[in-house]
Amino acid sequence: MALFFDTLEEAVPETFTWVQEHILVPALEEGQVFIAMAARAHYQALNLKGLWPVLRKMEIRPLRPFDREDVQIQARLLGMQPLEDITLYTGGVPGIKKKVVLEKSYQEKATLPDKAVEIIFTYIAEKVEEVKDILLVMAAFRWFNDRLLAHIAHCFWPDRYQDSRRRTGNRLARKMLATWWVGEHPQGYGYTVAPELRPVLDRYHFSHHPQQHLETHRLAFQWFKQEVAAGDWESLVDQVYHLSAAWYDRKQNADLAFPEDLPLAPTTEERVSCLRDLLSRGLEGVRSEEQAKARERICRSLEEGEEFRSVLDQTEIEQLVAFVSQDGAATLAKEQNAQGGMNGQG
Repeated sequence: MALFFDTLEEAVPETFTWVQEHILVPALEEGQVFIAMAARAHYQALNLKGLWPVLRKMEIRPLRPFDREDVQIQARLLGMQPLEDITLYTGGVPGIKKKVVLEKSYQEKATLPDKAVEIIFTYIAEKVEEVKDILLVMAAFRWFNDRLLAHIAHCFWPDRYQDSRRRTGNRLARKMLATWWVGEHPQGYGYTVAPELRPVLDRYHFSHHPQQHLETHRLAFQWFKQEVAAGDWESLVDQVYHLSAAWYDRKQNADLAFPEDLPLAPTTEERVSCLRDLLSRGLEGVRSEEQAKARERICRSLEEGEEFRSVLDQTEIEQLVAFVSQDGAATLAKEQNAQGGMNGQG
């Protein structure tokens, strides 16, 4: 027997408890049953009380958004013939794509990105109006935690968020989790804007608030610079990303006032040289036993991260990966030679 429950985020808590007590728990006790429950939010953000017999057998899996082919098929079923791949603007998220396709202005290609984001914000406003602005800003981040969220909120809206401590960020994060567009970080620490919607929101942010978008990357770069100085070498990757993104913003809009506390590197050679220096300085503080791990993870992030391909040329990425890898090999060889010399002297 299989039981399927959809749109769990709209369930009435009392009704969900009753369903568990009278249907799910007895079915699980008898065995030979498969139960699937779908929602547009993580279970912990649904404000639903799960009974232990259900929770102990629950396995949470993220649902993938609809891909391009799925969306094209569904658009035709709605009587529409898409002019282009609307997953670029909707992320293939159920509900949003349908509203975008049915919009009268859908056929006006120039208005499609803005219309998609307006619909997203309409969804968000129905949940939590307060987080619209901060969600748009945090879409610039690969990930964030409570401390960083509180810091950014305080920097942009000091009157609204006078306290920049962790508890402010935690309160904001809980509200953002309730919007469905923010989830817990896959590695278990911090949060991420839904990957299918992050580029949509980020493009909208730059298009409508370019100077604020650039300032976001400046604040991010300075934040992760402090984290690296405090011994968190994993923040090196974020430093590289946000500095590169700041350069990309300036490249896209030459009228932007570039921050004085960031290095301006207009050419490929200057960008690669600056990023190599940044990586070299950051890796100097990594303990020798963690060097190989740090370099491998940095290379993997540069090679596999979609966000890096959006702000750096492929040749720039390849040069940085080669530098981190080769420099790491040279460092290891140097240490091994030094160790061999010590053994010989002994």
